[in-house]
Amino acid sequence: MTSDTDHPSGQIERITPASHPEAAGCWPSPRYHELVEILRDYRGEAIFFSRPAFNGRFIKEGQPYRLLEVAPYPAPRDHPNPNKRTYPHMLVLESVRPSDTPDDFWRNGLYHGGAINLAHVGAITTAAFPTAPDQFLYANLQLLAFYYGKSPRILLMEGVVPRRICAESDRLPKVLDASDHGDPQ
Repeated sequence: MTSDTDHPSGQIERITPASHPEAAGCWPSPRYHELVEILRDYRGEAIFFSRPAFNGRFIKEGQPYRLLEVAPYPAPRDHPNPNKRTYPHMLVLESVRPSDTPDDFWRNGLYHGGAINLAHVGAITTAAFPTAPDQFLYANLQLLAFYYGKSPRILLMEGVVPRRICAESDRLPKVLDASDHGDPQ
C-alpha cells in the first residue's frame, strides 16, 4: 500500500516500503496505512476522538469535529513509549457547533482549526459515546493499553475497542474480541 506526502518541491512523493522502512510493516503497521485510507473517506464528516492529557488521563469531550484532512506529518518517529511516538499522519480538524447551541454559548473544543498527530489519538468514532462496533473508525491500541495499564489482548477481550480498527492489529495474537461479537479477526 502506498500513500502520498507533500514534497517541498510541490511534487508528490510516494511512500512505499522500499523508500520508507515504516511502510514495510515494521512501524507503523500495514493496518495503520489501511485505516488512514478509511479515515480519508470521512473528510468533511463529523468525528469524535479521545486523546491523552498531560496529566495521564484520557479526554473524551463529546465535542464533534469536522475532519478537514488526513495530512502527512513531516517528522514521524517510533519510540518504545507510545506517548512519545509520532505517526506519519495528522488530523486537521474544525470544531462543529451544534445546531441547537447559540454561538455565544458554544464551547468550541480544543482543536478549533487545529491538528493532532494520529499517534496521540486513543480512538476515533462517529458518535460521541459509541455503543456499536461500526461506530469506531480508528484506535491506537498501544496507547490505550499504556493508559489503562492493561495488555492490548485484555483490552480486546474486554471489548474496549474492536480489533478491526486497531492500527496495530497485525502485531497482535489472534484473540476473541468481545466488541466484534466474539468473531476472531
